[in-house]
This record gives sequence, structure tokens and C-alpha cells, in this order.
Amino acid sequence: MYRIHVIKLNIEEDKSNIPARIISKLGKPELQITDYRIVKESIDARDKGDIKFVYSVDFSIDNPDIELKLDQPKSIEYEYVEKGTEKMKSRPVIVWFGPAGIFSALILAEMGYKPLVLERGKAMEQRITDVENLWNNGILNPE
Repeated sequence: MYRIHVIKLNIEEDKSNIPARIISKLGKPELQITDYRIVKESIDARDKGDIKFVYSVDFSIDNPDIELKLDQPKSIEYEYVEKGTEKMKSRPVIVWFGPAGIFSALILAEMGYKPLVLERGKAMEQRITDVENLWNNGILNPE
């Protein structure tokens, strides 16, 4: 299986055109795509008159003799640490809910612990106001 990025389709174009776009992008008309799976879908709206869907796609080919130099899909495997044998006196605490905090809380919850997540900052409604103030007036609230 191979992975290719930046396969673009027009907004009204059907996703069934993805294999043809892959073949075109690779410049290999003899390629036969047997299977494909969209792994990422986004929208490129930088040019308001030409908005596109942009895909990253995993695909398989029926031509084993054709050499393609593309990214191989990466799978990340992790092993859980052994669950402790002693009962915890209190819940584990996650401070700050950034990417590492989210992942830590997920793993702890999957292992049966009930993590307590602490996040600093204003309520979401107030954060939205601060972000709008940044975009509209250029005023950044560092808190």
C-alpha cells in the first residue's frame, strides 16, 4: 500500500475520480489502482473562485513491477505499561489539556483510571471573544 498527498478535486467533482487523479499526478498511465482509502480530507479555499477538496490517500496497485517512490503509510504502535497492582489513593491528574494532556488522559481512561483534567484559562465563550478581538482588532490577550 502506498500513500500520496495533495490529490485535488473540484468541489462538484465525484470522489470516484481520485484513482484517475493519482495516476495523472504520478504520470504513470499504465498504473492500475485496485483499492484506495481517503485518510485525510481538507478544503483549499485560498482562491475563492477555485475552491478544491484536497486529499491524502492510501492506495494499492495491481502492477507489482511498477516502482513508485511514495510515502509508506505509517502505523504507530504503542504498548501500554502494565497496570499497577496497588489501588491508587486518588485519581491521576492531567494539568493542561494540550496534545500530550489529551493523549495521556485518553490512555489513562482506556486503562480504567479516571483522570482529572485541569485546564487554565477563561470559559470557551470568553476565549472566542478574545480570538475575535485578535482577528478583528489585532489585540492579543496573552492569557
